[in-house]
Amino acid sequence: MHAPKKNDYQPHIDGNTLASPIVEVQSPAPVNHYATSKAAMEYMAMPYSSVLPLFFVRPFNYTGPLQSPNFIIPKLVSHFVKKSEVIELGNIDVEREFNDVRFVCDTYIKLLTTAKVGDICNIFTGTPISLTKIIETLAQLTGYKIKVVINPSFVRSNEIKQLYGSP
Repeated sequence: MHAPKKNDYQPHIDGNTLASPIVEVQSPAPVNHYATSKAAMEYMAMPYSSVLPLFFVRPFNYTGPLQSPNFIIPKLVSHFVKKSEVIELGNIDVEREFNDVRFVCDTYIKLLTTAKVGDICNIFTGTPISLTKIIETLAQLTGYKIKVVINPSFVRSNEIKQLYGSP
């Protein structure tokens, strides 16, 4: 969390940013139903900041123990553990932050005593990594190579290429 300067703002184009890293002063520009629901809830809650001590958090992707294999990191790990021959994925040429859920929870706890009413707080480390690099790292750690097949039905037409925050 930081106090952004006006020149930190990068406008969005079709939900993508001209450049990451993203700062708190950037307006949300959701490109899918999940992101739209988060922005809608934030806007619905904002008027209540005058009567409730609300602040708003925008965590970047996070992962950790016991996360469902429906999410990309557990899916990848699961396929390497099972030594699957093939894994079907969408676009692997994207960069995201994949923060540890324990870091995110620790940050939530700190914000309970430091955030001010109405604050918007991104939760991130500022360290993006590509899915390609994650796959390479898992292969190095396990000594096992898996064949990655790009399934066109998993590729999103509105995929954001690079998404990470500015600490």
